[in-house]
Amino acid sequence: MSKLYTVWVGGVEVNDYLLNEDNASLLAKQYTDDGYTDVTVERVQNASEDELQLEYLLEKQTVCPLDKEERYELEQLLGEGV
Repeated sequence: MSKLYTVWVGGVEVNDYLLNEDNASLLAKQYTDDGYTDVTVERVQNASEDELQLEYLLEKQTVCPLDKEERYELEQLLGEGV
């Protein structure tokens, strides 16, 4: 099981996919270096990396629809239509 993270700035999630701890920290530092004060790194609950990324993509789909290739890959992982 991997530990995955997401970064929030001013209540807005700023990464497009889940990150490892080092990359999440680097992204958060970029925002704090730019003067943002409300920067949070959040650890996502324990699960396999594939499960978390899949869940994350499905949640993001309502905001940013998947392109045809991404949708096909997701359908292959799920074994059903999305």
